[in-house]
Amino acid sequence: MTQAVISASRLADVIVLSLENTGRNVRPHPLLAIADVAVETRCPVLAVPTDAKSFNTGGKILVAWDGSHEAANALKQALPMLQQAQSVHLVSVVEPKKAGGFPSTEASEYLSRHGVRSELIERERGLLAIEEVIENVAAEIGADLLVMGAFGHSRLREVLLGGVTRYFLRDSNIPLLLAH
Repeated sequence: MTQAVISASRLADVIVLSLENTGRNVRPHPLLAIADVAVETRCPVLAVPTDAKSFNTGGKILVAWDGSHEAANALKQALPMLQQAQSVHLVSVVEPKKAGGFPSTEASEYLSRHGVRSELIERERGLLAIEEVIENVAAEIGADLLVMGAFGHSRLREVLLGGVTRYFLRDSNIPLLLAH
């Protein structure tokens, strides 16, 4: 099923899939891997929780920003939605030993060139996982959508270490816009 969706996506503007809120200890749907679709296609994937009653396309959007190519692709592909948003927030999780990537100020400048005002939020990771920091910020601002880069890692690494993308695909209560 995953390959069929990937093959059919060649001329798609966006792929909309249901995001089953299965919880951390339940296996996801065996026939459709949303992460694989997001990593293998050239268009964004909008994953909407099955229990979502509505989706506010003009609401508050949180962009998870780490300066990576994936985050930049997600930001660019989300631009039409960001231009219609009530507010746009860029969250960066600060890690002392991590360097590289484009700073969030560059992403904010990019958005401003396209008529999008954004607020920069930097949070220390501390003892929390990156995904927990992002989730906390999403709850604080009342985000209606989370935009993030989809990372592809080896299956073994994902099983052993998890990952930010995998975490949100399992537990997000808000829609996700993913791009690789």
